[in-house]
Amino acid sequence: MPLLLNLMPCVFPVLSIKILGFVNQGDGDRSRAGAHGLAFGIGVVLSFWALAGLILLLRAGGARLAALSSARLDPGAEEWNE
Repeated sequence: MPLLLNLMPCVFPVLSIKILGFVNQGDGDRSRAGAHGLAFGIGVVLSFWALAGLILLLRAGGARLAALSSARLDPGAEEWNE
């Protein structure tokens, strides 16, 4: 599904605008424009890794909370083990 979103029509103009921005910041120097593009790409990947980590932390916390609350609601249930 995420790959399909890259084919959506609204993404294409944004990609071209970003590429033109890298070229303009490079002032005609291809290596400088490439460095800007690489920095942008690394930033995007790191941002998504950070979001994935946050989601995993929230998910783990939610599982613990659910287990604790169900143990409190049912006193006869076994204790939740990690």
